[in-house]
Amino acid sequence: MPLYIAGQVVDDPMPIWRRYAREHGRTIREYDLADPGEPNVLTADEAWASRLIGSRLTHDERDELVSRAADADAPWARIPADADLTSADAAVPAGLFADAAHLYWWFTWPERIHGVRVAKVHKVLHFKRRRLYPILDDHLRTLYESFAESWIEPLSYLGELTSADSPPFWAAFRQDLVRNHAELERYRKLLATDDDDAVKLAGDLIGLRLQDVIAWSISG
Repeated sequence: MPLYIAGQVVDDPMPIWRRYAREHGRTIREYDLADPGEPNVLTADEAWASRLIGSRLTHDERDELVSRAADADAPWARIPADADLTSADAAVPAGLFADAAHLYWWFTWPERIHGVRVAKVHKVLHFKRRRLYPILDDHLRTLYESFAESWIEPLSYLGELTSADSPPFWAAFRQDLVRNHAELERYRKLLATDDDDAVKLAGDLIGLRLQDVIAWSISG
């Protein structure tokens, strides 16, 4: 059951997930499987949880994110708590994909929070809407760069995008996620029945996160 990741074929992803589960058990327990809390509220503890996946968020950055998230105009309510990237068709204007972009941009535009780069925002938003936002860090950006470029023109309904913008990367990642959906579900069930309790816990990860782990591991 191969997986297709950014034009590469991964014939046997199980060893990658097993290794990740054994080395990053705390991240799985306290970040991936933690209660995301109230859907339209970001607490300090929830933002701080992103440090478990290497955000290196500072106290000041955390407080700025929480403050911006609490603004009455923050568009949290436009996105259901269980919103799924596979259902966010990037080719459909004014749909879930566009709503995801607007919530993301709330934290990045017109003025970025000092010190809070793209990866930190994604790691916080993934905690709150984990089925929707991939964890877009430098590794995934490098891996998906050429595929994201092909989405710049189709996403022009969002405005003038460049290769530095995040939505084209989501669209490229989503293409793989849709293609890999059935295989990811089969692998998730295999992980859930593994003899190693640490690995078994990885069976509770969602498909988006399982694909993220593989993408990160092959990004070099």
